[in-house]
Amino acid sequence: MTEFMKHIQNGNCKKAIPLGLTILNRSPADLTTLLHMAICVKETEQTDKYFIDTRFRFLLDAIFSTGNGLTKETAIKITNVEDDLVLKGILHFLGGEESIDTGNKKSFSVWRKGNDTLYFEDLWTY
Repeated sequence: MTEFMKHIQNGNCKKAIPLGLTILNRSPADLTTLLHMAICVKETEQTDKYFIDTRFRFLLDAIFSTGNGLTKETAIKITNVEDDLVLKGILHFLGGEESIDTGNKKSFSVWRKGNDTLYFEDLWTY
């Protein structure tokens, strides 16, 4: 993942794509990798023979179907500690401060920016 992210940050999609495919073979629903791979496939105008963009969009649909993130009761469920960062970007909620909250035997990542709050239920902590 470190090498993959280095190539992504340097804008080198040609080197990132093979590494991303290796990561996705091990973890086919890695949201961070899918996001960057979808961008790279589009930028390099490659045929999306692995359905990266489709997989990414379907995964987002599934995640956002779990809740809207406005309250603990409607928190967006995530299974990976980095997923909330990707989802914050997609929701245009970058910045702010994170805190951890609990309730009803659940753990939440709570992001606050100004008067807005966004809740993610951390399923990976169970």
